[in-house]
Amino acid sequence: MMRGLASFDGEESALRRWVFTIAHHRLVDARRRESIRAAGTALTDWRPGAGNDPFDQVLDQLDAAPAVRALGSLTPEQRDVVLLRSVVGLSVADTAIVLERTPGAIKSLHRRALAALGRAVGHEVVS
Repeated sequence: MMRGLASFDGEESALRRWVFTIAHHRLVDARRRESIRAAGTALTDWRPGAGNDPFDQVLDQLDAAPAVRALGSLTPEQRDVVLLRSVVGLSVADTAIVLERTPGAIKSLHRRALAALGRAVGHEVVS
């Protein structure tokens, strides 16, 4: 991205699409490489580091395992759509451009992913 930034021409929304398109392509490449490897680090192994920042202290006390398990129950395409739409906040049109799909496909994937997340979280025991 840094090499191409100087030649980029467009507005903020176009820049966001461009950045997330590059990020998505890098993610797809990483998934392909990871599928070839026999072993890898699981997302559930990740824990935020302890620090003096109150935000970090709160994160240390949160258990993200239910969310990670719920996201793990989704297909890779559904996870991509949920992350881009619900976490990053991209529009349907921008998400469609990044993922190289139609807006209708993005809406459908997002709706099914949220329903699947609801079912997965509904089975979690709240303690």
